Amino acid sequence: MDKSMNKITVAVAEDETPIRQLLQSYLETFPQIEITAVVSNGNELIKVIKEHKVTAVFLDIEMPGLDGLSTAARIKRHQPDVFVVFVTAHPHYAVDAFQLKAVDYLIKPITREAIAGTIKTLEKFLQLNIPGYSNEIQKRISIKNNHELYFVNPFEIIFIEKELRKTVLHTTRGKYLSTEPLNALENNLSENFFRCHKGFIINLDRIEKIIPVADRMYEVSFYEYSGKVTMRRKKYEELCKIMISQNNCL
Repeated sequence: MDKSMNKITVAVAEDETPIRQLLQSYLETFPQIEITAVVSNGNELIKVIKEHKVTAVFLDIEMPGLDGLSTAARIKRHQPDVFVVFVTAHPHYAVDAFQLKAVDYLIKPITREAIAGTIKTLEKFLQLNIPGYSNEIQKRISIKNNHELYFVNPFEIIFIEKELRKTVLHTTRGKYLSTEPLNALENNLSENFFRCHKGFIINLDRIEKIIPVADRMYEVSFYEYSGKVTMRRKKYEELCKIMISQNNCL
C-alpha cells in the first residue's frame, strides 16, 4: 500500500506566531501527519479548506476577526467530515467546543505528548471510518468528580468500574475518577456498552477475549490494556447473545 494513503492531512490556524510555529514543529515530527497549510486566522483557514482536502484542523479559539468557534461551526456546516481540534489557553470554552463535536481540546502551553494523544485518537476514528466525529455514539460525555468536570469520548472508554465510593473510567488516555454512580453513567452510554456485573460496565468494541476462571465465573481481557473484568455465567450468556446478534460471536 502507498504510504501516502495513510497520511493525515492537517491545517493549522493560530494568530500568535510563536505558538503557531511550535504547533507546526511538533506536528512535523509525526510521519503520519502532512501539513497542508499554517495560517493566522479563521478566514484564511476556511479558504484553505475550500481549496484543499483536509482531514483535520488545529485551530485557536481566541483569534481576531473570525474566532475559532465560529470558524469551526462554518467548517462543520459545509464539510462535516473534517475533524476539529481546538487549541486554547482557556478551559472554560470546553462545553462550546464539544457541542461542535471537537475531537480534542488542547490547553496551552501545548506539549508534544498532548498532540500525540490527539493524533492517536484521529487514527482510531479513521480506522473505524467515523467521518468528522459525526456519529451520535461518539459524542463526548461529561464526567463529574466533585467540582471538576471532564469530557470523555465514549469510544476511548475501555471499561468502567465501581471502586469504594468512586467510579473509575479506564480509557485509552488513562483513568478518570468520578463521583457519579455507575447507573448514572450507564444512562449516558450507547448500546455498545454492557453492564456485565453490578460493579462493571464494558465497551464491547474493546473486548479481546473471555475465558473461564472458576465455576460459573469468567474473565474479560481487553486490547492493549492490562486491566481485567469478571462476570458470572448468566451475564456471559447474555453477552454472547448480544455478540451473536452483531455477528461478532459464533
